[in-house]
Amino acid sequence: MTEDRGLTEALQRRADELGTTHPLSLEDVQGRARGIRRRRTALSGLAAAAVLAVAAPIGLTIGDDATPDRSTPVASSGVKDGVLTTEVDADGGKPGVPYLYDGEIHLPDGGTVQVAGEWTSFDTLGEGFVVSDGSDLALLDVEGQIVHEVPTSGSTFAVSADHTVVAHLTERGVQTIGVTGDEFTVPVPADIESPQLVAVQGTESCDPEHEEGGCVFFLNDGGPTPGAWSLTSKGMINPLSEFLALSDVADDKQVAGMTSIDELEPSACHQVWADAFADGPEWHSCDHRVIAFSPDGTRVSAGYSYADGFGDGSLAILDAADGTVLAEWVNSEEHPAAATNLGWDDDGTLLGVVNEGESWALMRFSPDGGLAKVMDVEGEYSESSPILLPRSS
Repeated sequence: MTEDRGLTEALQRRADELGTTHPLSLEDVQGRARGIRRRRTALSGLAAAAVLAVAAPIGLTIGDDATPDRSTPVASSGVKDGVLTTEVDADGGKPGVPYLYDGEIHLPDGGTVQVAGEWTSFDTLGEGFVVSDGSDLALLDVEGQIVHEVPTSGSTFAVSADHTVVAHLTERGVQTIGVTGDEFTVPVPADIESPQLVAVQGTESCDPEHEEGGCVFFLNDGGPTPGAWSLTSKGMINPLSEFLALSDVADDKQVAGMTSIDELEPSACHQVWADAFADGPEWHSCDHRVIAFSPDGTRVSAGYSYADGFGDGSLAILDAADGTVLAEWVNSEEHPAAATNLGWDDDGTLLGVVNEGESWALMRFSPDGGLAKVMDVEGEYSESSPILLPRSS
């Protein structure tokens, strides 16, 4: 994956350019990070919930002295307003990506793979699969059998864009497993008090001595003072000081995340950068919270800017280049729906597991404003989606 290696090389070039006046050694960057943290406006003790809410929009109540920047709102032309609901007749067709439901992995060709266990995260890895329940991470073969299992200390994991590397958190740091079976662990700097893994960029192996080795990890800090960081498999770290928390990182280096919160309004603002190490944002929004980039990086899924409560009562598809709203669906008193799990399909549409009252359904959202039902789903009202879509989709 040339883009991944390019990012690693760019980090190294940046360190070389800084030279001896400000080297990016582990100790020096940690010291720099402490200075940044002292200067950053302190958030309330509930700030950890904000970081979690970026990835899982549940219960967000945060304080920040900074006022959200609303000086240059993103474009909103061409919006096709819609209602967020499961009560539609349009047939959404079969998903082009696999998903886990009711103990089975459902494949795009209509086949199924039996999977034992109660898992909370799912994705593909090589020709097999990877699952996690927050306590253990397991690699499955094409028949759904566990071929490797390790303890994990993070609530979830990240898979590289080419599905050859999975990364997760352990007490020793970020552990990676490649499709070759190669395992590698890089310690997390002590300044990141409560690490949360957002993304991994690499291929086959994160061991920098491997032929295809070398990875970049993106982490949030869910501790008392939230922040975002990049970390290479060589131990080089870089604080992404503009962000309180990252929500997603695209394979071509685009990053999105939360930059400010005002709990009195309440409101939050978010930015999208074309490059994690560029000079500034491409665009920002105080109306939408970026959830995930599409696989080709041209669009982003988005929800309420300030996430609070069960799922998202508003769902949008935005242009990743400038934040233009392409389509948006909002619930209502008549349709009290909430989207709880999202993933991009291979045709550029967005799949979402939506709850409305006592009903669940897997829905398909199109950038042209279309809404169709893929299938009704059995499930009770809870904060857990009955369907798991691939994390990297």
